[in-house]
Amino acid sequence: MRDSSALASALKRRVGVNVRRLRREQGMTQRALAERAGLDQRHVVKIEAADANVTIATLVRLSNALGTTPSNLVSRPPRR
Repeated sequence: MRDSSALASALKRRVGVNVRRLRREQGMTQRALAERAGLDQRHVVKIEAADANVTIATLVRLSNALGTTPSNLVSRPPRR
């Protein structure tokens, strides 16, 4: 079993990849996503770079702004 630190890092990367992918698919800038989600743009930058710990409340705000669910943000990104 993976230790909790490695799992947390993997989840942060997964969320960052998914947020970036969904934002780009919608042609949205980081600033536009931040405004829609009620977040600071710097926080969105850190989330996409996996440099921020994301609360459940922030996951919900991001998922609402991106038209998806929180579970989709923590799921494995689709393979290309």
